[in-house]
Amino acid sequence: MGTLSWGLLAFASGLTLSGLSGSILELATGCRLSLSPPFVRPERLAQTLWRTALAGPFMLANEALACRRSGRMGDLPTAAAMLACGIWALAQGVILVSLASAASARL
Repeated sequence: MGTLSWGLLAFASGLTLSGLSGSILELATGCRLSLSPPFVRPERLAQTLWRTALAGPFMLANEALACRRSGRMGDLPTAAAMLACGIWALAQGVILVSLASAASARL
């Protein structure tokens, strides 16, 4: 596989991980995923970090789109937030593909 193929695989893997974990969190709580309670709580730091690490791109995208719809955010900040979501998903995918590759090497 070429470099572009690996990058696309990592990006798709990161998006999938973020989407699945975000959907599971939404189903478990019945609330729209966001960077606010019940998902982010200062008194439960470990849970907040894990939730944000897994579903963070989905959370950030929801917040940015909600701000854009309400008029509190312009086009450029929304585009920057979406770019950050893409980079975050790519980073998650790189970690996920690396873990899968290391696990398959041990088999």
